[in-house]
Amino acid sequence: MESIELGPLFTLYTPYHKASYFYRLVVKNEMEARHSFLSEQEVTSFAGYYGFKDDNRANHFCHRHAQRVQHLVGAATKGVKILDAGCGLGSESILCGILGAEVTGVDLIELWLNTAKSRLQFYEGLLGRRIPVDLRAKSVFDVEGLFDIIWAMESISHIDPAENFLAFAHDHLKKGGKLIISDANKFNPRIYWLTRRAAQKAGGVHGSLRNPQTGEMVPFAHERVFAVFSIKKLLLNNGFVIDSFHNSALLPYLPHFNVGHKNISLYLEELMNPIWPKWISGIYTVIARKF
Repeated sequence: MESIELGPLFTLYTPYHKASYFYRLVVKNEMEARHSFLSEQEVTSFAGYYGFKDDNRANHFCHRHAQRVQHLVGAATKGVKILDAGCGLGSESILCGILGAEVTGVDLIELWLNTAKSRLQFYEGLLGRRIPVDLRAKSVFDVEGLFDIIWAMESISHIDPAENFLAFAHDHLKKGGKLIISDANKFNPRIYWLTRRAAQKAGGVHGSLRNPQTGEMVPFAHERVFAVFSIKKLLLNNGFVIDSFHNSALLPYLPHFNVGHKNISLYLEELMNPIWPKWISGIYTVIARKF
């Protein structure tokens, strides 16, 4: 545990480098220490997402996530109120809390929330202070209050109906507040195939989960992803102004094709960058504002 150093998070200059550094701590150092602060069930949950046996694949993951999360980290300054809608295992909530933001993280899956809470306590022990993060197993629609930022990474594809969530986000953002969505792009051929297969395996796109707070069954979508054009239209229809749109991950990780610590897919993307149509990228990250 002593090998985990959080100091650079406060000195690294760019949001990308802060995010990338944090994910490297997660997939390497935190993974090594996980048995000391997680239950066996939580260990399985955590390792299922962050347990990379291949260092090159782990490095690729850190880069891809930092490309997306940098847009959140850049705004996560002291006192900023953030809602992490669908916070999962809590990484982005914890990172923003370490940087000084006041974060509310919610998710319907209790195991993920319990894992996130254990991880939060672990980082609080490392820092020797409380991190201003409140993690709750509940529906995002049960959240009250106003926020400066609402963050939704890989959750707009599950929150159902999506239109209701966008209306909720507009109502729960302060004037000038930002909704940042980062998710898979339906127009990418590989994403389309993977998400369609996942939905079929789950028995269809639309399902339900138990709300841990109320015990009621609530709507839940199985990998219902949107195309770039669709998410833009939904945002505009719900009163948002789109500040910026970012595309990443045109190509997937290509096993066994690495040059140094960099996967060949990244080199190919650099070569193709001037010509490939951005609307078929694997991931989109959109920053929308309430005005």
